[in-house]
Amino acid sequence: MKAAKFLSVLVVAVAAITAVVVTGWIVLAQEGQPSAAEGQLPVAEGQKSTAAYDLAAMPTDSLFQEGKRLKVAGDYVTALPLLQEVARREPDNEPAAILVGVCLEKQGQYPEALQSYLKATGEKSGFRSTALYCAATCYKELGEAAKALELLKLQQECDPIGKWRMKGVALQAEIEGRPPAEIDQIVGREQEAARLYRQARDLTKETQAKSPEPLPLFDQVIDQYPETGAAFSAMFQKAELLWHLDKREDMCAVYEKMQAILKQQPYSEKVRLMLRTMDSRVGWQHAAQLFRELRPALIKREAVPPDRWDRLRVLCEQCWANTDDPGLRIESHLVWLQGLYWQHDDAATLEAANEFFALCEREPSADGHKEPLATAHLVAADALCRLGRFGESLIHLRWLLEMQDQIPNYNDARRAGVQYRHCCVLHWTKAPRQELDREVGILRSRLPGSSYIEAMGDMIAQEAAGHDR
Repeated sequence: MKAAKFLSVLVVAVAAITAVVVTGWIVLAQEGQPSAAEGQLPVAEGQKSTAAYDLAAMPTDSLFQEGKRLKVAGDYVTALPLLQEVARREPDNEPAAILVGVCLEKQGQYPEALQSYLKATGEKSGFRSTALYCAATCYKELGEAAKALELLKLQQECDPIGKWRMKGVALQAEIEGRPPAEIDQIVGREQEAARLYRQARDLTKETQAKSPEPLPLFDQVIDQYPETGAAFSAMFQKAELLWHLDKREDMCAVYEKMQAILKQQPYSEKVRLMLRTMDSRVGWQHAAQLFRELRPALIKREAVPPDRWDRLRVLCEQCWANTDDPGLRIESHLVWLQGLYWQHDDAATLEAANEFFALCEREPSADGHKEPLATAHLVAADALCRLGRFGESLIHLRWLLEMQDQIPNYNDARRAGVQYRHCCVLHWTKAPRQELDREVGILRSRLPGSSYIEAMGDMIAQEAAGHDR
């Protein structure tokens, strides 16, 4: 009992001493500061005076968290200096700049709030939509409607489906003098389009972009809500899905429609990235189509018009320059490599093949790029043979023979083609007859009755008769 009583007395004493010390600290901190009558806003009941904070001593994160807490509590006066100190220490702290703007705006200091908001409106800002909307509200309060609408246009472009877009759409309609019922209708359509878009996008993720099931939902957004921000995003996601479904021509049609829309409005950084993706994929599609058109003439060694050959090169280079997609870079390089091969430009083919092998090493993938690598190794092997560099050619052919069971879509005809080349190189390099016979036997088992076997038999027969070249 005595111990308990002693502890209670001790607690009361410590509390009294603490109150005196804190009161003295506050008084000292307030010395030299203007009074409420001299222009300082009075501290409301239940609010904490800024003088209670040692701003210089507080860590930045503590300042930010406390300032944010005070702002949420509606104590804008006390929160402002804390957040301003954060913004002073970290000029690139966009959340702090926005919160400073909010505190200033709530106190009617619109010009100052506007300047703080504008600090977070850069194209790379992660809070651009919020900052643009808040800055637009300041312009509206300052009577500069045109500038407010200009910012809202940028805000809606960078935020097609977010909650701040909905606020921006409503504010724009209000500035334009739309009646409340019409504003509600406009916002309602934006919200419904965003809901459908998210549903389609989530379904695309669930099906790993391997099913056409989301396409009708994207089309619903595009066709029924064309004026909404979600419509453009739906076009882009639809084109992405068509790309993964290997419906490349349909993808190009969607991209061309998007490009027509984008030509009528300024580009944000986000849209420019979309355009780069579009340009590279459409370029690749056109390059692949042009190569298919040129290939019959190339195989026959017929002359290809220089302008068409230059066009193929430009389209491939367009893909390399504009895409961040490793798979697309590899596919476009492969198109150009095959074009050089069928042009029978062996030196350029080997140079392009070596660049291609280096690219595949820099861009690892789950399947190791085995299928495109198989084409590149075959092309390199043939080019080396035509140059008489048979030993180097064998390196590529043996890679194909070792990896053939791991290469997708590697059928018996392709395997027989590699085996035939291997037999030819062994024959030309005067390999031991036992080794050549073994490889010819494998060729016969791969594709009985193939013209490869007949050609190989003729070559061996000529050698036996002493007529080998």
